Amino acid sequence: MAPIKRLRGLTLVGLLFALTLFGLPLWMAFQLLPPYLEYFGVVRALQSLQEEPVDRWTPRRIRELLWRRFEANYVETVSVEDVYIEREGGSWVVGVDYEVEKPFFGNIYLLVKFHKEIELTHKGDKIVWVGQAW
Repeated sequence: MAPIKRLRGLTLVGLLFALTLFGLPLWMAFQLLPPYLEYFGVVRALQSLQEEPVDRWTPRRIRELLWRRFEANYVETVSVEDVYIEREGGSWVVGVDYEVEKPFFGNIYLLVKFHKEIELTHKGDKIVWVGQAW
């Protein structure tokens, strides 16, 4: 009689380990994708303020323009308290600082903090954006 060959394959314990090893980071990525896509909408909204030809900037006007752009970019997480508009010399500093908390599993949550700030400066009739690209 021929000897029985040793079977090779993936055991149940090996399968659970592989699913845990690859499944948890993949699940985390799926949970974090929507907040980052929304953050890119916030960045686009802030950067598009440079194209608005306004003679006199006021905090109210800047906030109105920014909220219109937030609505167009489907930004829903940012609240009124998360946006600040300050005057520095001859320019305006507009910033957004907010947090997103996503449930991961059980009582474990993922917390992501976002901060973006731009400076709007008058140069003739054109507003120029000064700041980092990302």
